[in-house]
Amino acid sequence: MLFSLYFFLWNPYFETGVIPHNFKSSSSQKGTQKRKFSNIASFFSGKDIVVTGGCGSIGSEIVAQLLIFKPKRIRVFDTNESGLFALEQRFKEHGDVLRYLVGNIRDKERLR
Repeated sequence: MLFSLYFFLWNPYFETGVIPHNFKSSSSQKGTQKRKFSNIASFFSGKDIVVTGGCGSIGSEIVAQLLIFKPKRIRVFDTNESGLFALEQRFKEHGDVLRYLVGNIRDKERLR
């Protein structure tokens, strides 16, 4: 799942759901890719999502890309308080969707 999420979020064609004519794959793969691209928005829409390590370069970009799909809530979990503050400033207009949590993923009680 993580690899699939990474692939879709960093793939330049995921927003449109259109695979360009020069996309190199077999004809059976093209049909599968189109279904995946069209289903990704419905997969994340209305969901509660937790992004651990959300202040890092990849984590913050994952948060930015997830916002496109209009999830119910994104919880950004990190140990970096100043990074969470910077992320909060970056995404001020999404304050109703984003929640910022300080903690360590090794702390089971904090993850609840």
